[in-house]
Amino acid sequence: MLQIVGALILLIAGFAILRLLFRALTSTASALAGFILLCLFGPALLAGYITERITRLFHIRWLAGVFLTIAGMIISFMWGLDGKHIALEAHTFDSVKFILTTALAAGLLALPVQIRTIQQNGLTPEDISKEINGYYCCFYTAFFLMACSAYAPLIALQFDISPSLMWWGGLLYWLAALVTLLWAASQIQALKRLTSAISQTLEEQPVLNSKSWLSSLQNDYSLPETLTERIWLTLISQRISRGELREFELADGNWLLDNAWYERNMAGFNEKLRESLSFTPDELKTLFRNRLNLSPEANDDFLDRCLDGGD
Repeated sequence: MLQIVGALILLIAGFAILRLLFRALTSTASALAGFILLCLFGPALLAGYITERITRLFHIRWLAGVFLTIAGMIISFMWGLDGKHIALEAHTFDSVKFILTTALAAGLLALPVQIRTIQQNGLTPEDISKEINGYYCCFYTAFFLMACSAYAPLIALQFDISPSLMWWGGLLYWLAALVTLLWAASQIQALKRLTSAISQTLEEQPVLNSKSWLSSLQNDYSLPETLTERIWLTLISQRISRGELREFELADGNWLLDNAWYERNMAGFNEKLRESLSFTPDELKTLFRNRLNLSPEANDDFLDRCLDGGD
């Protein structure tokens, strides 16, 4: 019996030790992977960040991007079509791939057009200044990553490193540049769609439950939840301050009501009230039911808080 108990204790202790070792190895592997990624991509990211800060300081972010893209496109065509890169053959994927990423970077320069659309939906550039800064940081970082990709074959020639290894390294940097550009483009597109969706919904839906609507927006758009909430609050606050929207804190959360629609419905309700001198609470609830398209709990709470109860 004692041997069985001892064996069970050793078995449990062994599993506990293995679990701790697994966690330690996982943490070590994660830290090592993070360190490797930092060494590989950190310099390009830092260079992109510094370039964005400098060009922003002199108000030439977009103009500098135009010149950089033109230069990048010329060099890419020289490498891809004329074979000017000493380590890359013309008309091959290795040389032509830079044309693709440079063309994609050129598409990112349509940012002013995207911002105008966002402004039409109610936001200002100041409202999304952090996102614009990050957009340009990704733009410049992608060019530094492409430069690293182009230089990788030269390292193999100069330092007698395995050409196959440097080819994979160059491809990795190019893929990182491609992903960076695609991510930046997807974020600004998602931001534009989000602002359009909020504005359109507020125009079309006279009654909205704040919590459920915000949760739906956060699930539908590939943006950080905090950013989605901040944009949502900004656009709603603008309409409330202009008197276009009302917000009520009721039993099951906050509700947003179009002010003009609310006034019309309440005017109709008041007309019904004038037809009789008094109402019982049940009669009042029946009369008011579904008038504002609220949930039953919110509807009853609205009557209790905002109306006189038929007196």
